Amino acid sequence: MRLPRVHVNGEALVHNYGAMRDLAPKSVCGAVVKANAYGVGLIPVVCRLWGAGCRLFYVASLDEGVALRHLCQQRGLSDTEIVVFHGYRNDEAPVYTRHQIIPVLKIPEAIQSWFSGDYGPAVLEWETGMHRCGLSGDPALVASRIDPARLHHIMTHLAVADEPDHPLNAQQKEFFAHICQFFPGVPTSIAASHGVFLGPAYHGDYVRVGLALYGGLDHPALRPVVQVHAPILEVRPVAAGESVGYGATYVASESRRVMTVGFGYADGYLRAFSNRGVAQLTGEDGTVFVLPVIGRVSMDVVTLDTSDVPESVLATTDEVIFYHPDQGGILAAAVAAGTIPYELLTSLKSDLGRWVS
Repeated sequence: MRLPRVHVNGEALVHNYGAMRDLAPKSVCGAVVKANAYGVGLIPVVCRLWGAGCRLFYVASLDEGVALRHLCQQRGLSDTEIVVFHGYRNDEAPVYTRHQIIPVLKIPEAIQSWFSGDYGPAVLEWETGMHRCGLSGDPALVASRIDPARLHHIMTHLAVADEPDHPLNAQQKEFFAHICQFFPGVPTSIAASHGVFLGPAYHGDYVRVGLALYGGLDHPALRPVVQVHAPILEVRPVAAGESVGYGATYVASESRRVMTVGFGYADGYLRAFSNRGVAQLTGEDGTVFVLPVIGRVSMDVVTLDTSDVPESVLATTDEVIFYHPDQGGILAAAVAAGTIPYELLTSLKSDLGRWVS
């Protein structure tokens, strides 16, 4: 059985990077490529973004940072800076140094260890209201114990940037501005993708753009990037009163034609799409057919209602498309599944085939 394939629209990816860069023209636009570039694919994303001028990449873990450094070396992607959000343990400092990777320091012990050694630049993360990660306490004390010349930048993370009118946004911005006074001349970073849309007051010297790159935000400046092409395995009739799939959750009220395709929750198509998702099939003449998911999503297959598709069309096609832009792409799919685009993208398995147009 052929595996489903992830189609990455490289032109749209580069467009989105340019759009976010234009929205924050006074900031360096860094790309967040953790979790296999949000499931889109590390290699195609980094190569395309580097070609578009991106030189700063953020990942979650040291393992991801080392893998990205190897990729950059293999592909000749020079002058790249790699920042690891999760910081480091004392025994990892030589690895950071050898691979020229920048840690985000979040706890006093890490700061003491890093600045007591002959290591490279680091980033400080401050807790300003999210209460997840970051330094707290007296910024003057921290500033007195480090060499500011070795700071790449200082950062914080907004908790509700996707709600522009939420008062916590302004509170965090003001708190962060207070902290930054103790680090004069050190570059700053406060905005991730949603934060960029809050305006210049939230941009700082660096913006960390992730979901927006991959078409996961609803904004007129952004384009869809990802869709999945899944192979057709079988088409069969189902009589009125017969059920489809595990649990018999779909029962045909009249005679239907059911298609089974090779895409399931083992590939990243959530079980939550059972009786709720859609796929798209386009005929040779350009006619578009929307195929509802019927029955439960299985581990490696899903069933679709193709009753309205002429048999002549079915005879000339061998795949259907999920997350098609015509059907609202990854955004509409997330709503249908009762989740967020982040989860749909990062659920796509890394062993699926990927190609870039």
